[in-house]
Amino acid sequence: MRVLFAEDVPLVPALPAGHDVVEVQPRVWTLRVEGAIGPLLARLAGLPVQDLEVQEPRLEDVLIQYYRAGAP
Repeated sequence: MRVLFAEDVPLVPALPAGHDVVEVQPRVWTLRVEGAIGPLLARLAGLPVQDLEVQEPRLEDVLIQYYRAGAP
């Protein structure tokens, strides 16, 4: 997920469980989100969010994770 801001946002607030920071720029955060998005939206509510971009993972990445986890 990418979060785009209307102005510079210097600090990333503590994120809910299952949400990880991939990259931070003053006006763009790239996050890895697993699970419900509601708790993240609640944390972003007080920030100058301009847009959200949600991208599903590639099938190849999902399969690699699946096999690394030792799934049958």
